[in-house]
Amino acid sequence: MSEKTSNYDKTVKGMSSQTVVTVLLAILELTAFAIMSRLLTKTEFGYYAVIMSITMVFRSLAEAGIGASVIQRKNADHDFINTAYSLSIFLGVIATCIVMIFSGWLSDFVSDRTIHIPLILISLTILPYSLNSVYKGLFMKGLHFMRLGIFQAIAFTIAQAIAIMMAIMGYGLYAIVVGNILNILLQNAILRYFSNYKPHFYISKNKVRDIVSYGGWLTLSRLTGTIYAQIDKLLMSKWFSVVELGSFFRTRSFIDTVDSQLGGILDVTLFPILSNIQDDNKAIQNAYEKSMYMGCALYSLLFVSFFFNAKLIIFCVLGPQWLDQILLFRILSLSMLFYAFSRMADCFIRSLAFVRFGFFIKLLSCLLLIPGIFFMKDHGALGVAVAVVLVNLSMSLVKTAFICYKTRISFFLILFNAVRGALCTIPLVIMGVLFMSLFEESIYNLIGFCIAFVLAAFLIFGLFPSLVGKTYKDQIYPTIKTFVLSRLKRTHH
Repeated sequence: MSEKTSNYDKTVKGMSSQTVVTVLLAILELTAFAIMSRLLTKTEFGYYAVIMSITMVFRSLAEAGIGASVIQRKNADHDFINTAYSLSIFLGVIATCIVMIFSGWLSDFVSDRTIHIPLILISLTILPYSLNSVYKGLFMKGLHFMRLGIFQAIAFTIAQAIAIMMAIMGYGLYAIVVGNILNILLQNAILRYFSNYKPHFYISKNKVRDIVSYGGWLTLSRLTGTIYAQIDKLLMSKWFSVVELGSFFRTRSFIDTVDSQLGGILDVTLFPILSNIQDDNKAIQNAYEKSMYMGCALYSLLFVSFFFNAKLIIFCVLGPQWLDQILLFRILSLSMLFYAFSRMADCFIRSLAFVRFGFFIKLLSCLLLIPGIFFMKDHGALGVAVAVVLVNLSMSLVKTAFICYKTRISFFLILFNAVRGALCTIPLVIMGVLFMSLFEESIYNLIGFCIAFVLAAFLIFGLFPSLVGKTYKDQIYPTIKTFVLSRLKRTHH
């Protein structure tokens, strides 16, 4: 078996395992999402959005790209891993102390004193969050995607069960905060216990230099990336009411939750594999072409599903009180059309150590989004959504062009592969347009359309793979079919 085929098989096998885990995590997250959306108010979600925006910035600062450096390092020996672990402790403690000391000022600056105590409590997760990145890096480097996903699912289930009980008992904002805290702490305990290697405190100056040379720029890149992801909510906390922020945050959170799970299939699987072939440009080119093709097929299907089933999704997942967010939901779902470009580019940037470029492109994203939100704020949350979508589109294309330049692959070839991947959704688009034109969007009609939509998607991807494309039919579909049949046989026996 050639090395090129071996890498491809590893990618598909990893994606198969990660897909199973992702489906499990998605079901758990969406179930918890639907329950909490009915138990808490838009105001409470607004305050939680502000708390998490602040916390995620400091979590990124503490994590510092150290977990990614463990994966990216070809020969990560014990000294390297121990040094990475020790740096995570050091940075985690510093970031936690900063948030605790300045929690009152931060609360007043971005919102009000309502978030003061919850912010202090959730700052206790910064240290374990940074340590988790090292443990996750070890699992991912060993391609143990299934084990990692199961451990994450266990921690999430326990944490959310407690959060839901607290919400039912009337603890409001504190219920969702405690759920987040418990999830991080339980992950830390489980990953540490089951990790094949138990890192301990040790610092090597040479290893610190190696980590900083890669992780330093990655830290800046992730920090600016986190600021970019949170800046809409931070600015809205100053210019909009907490209720408006809560509505925007919860609607976008649903889309981001689904994206993070689907993107995780591609990102988590590709990162360690690409790191191992980073010196083979032909293998990199082949991986980029096929990954973009698969990614665009998946994300196009997701976009069409979200756009044409928006009302039913909001009714079932968020609840009837959120139906005024349908247009916002559809605007934000437009980002799905080019999430594949951004996901693939980010993964290749980290895997191939183009982290300096990653920092500058995310810094540029921030610089574009701030004035974009400022000029569109008079149009409310819809204006903010449009600004976010346009900046995401622009930066996705820039990152893709950079990867094409560095790997010496045609930008137009990648666009062609992306279009080929998206063509399979044309029958579904026609279905959606006809439904919106001819039928009233009553709940029964929506359910009927959703069932027909799912059946059509299954026919396209499951029974008529030629409609998706030759690459899918000849290389991806047989692997998926074999994997599914083997799982069914195991279940039967």
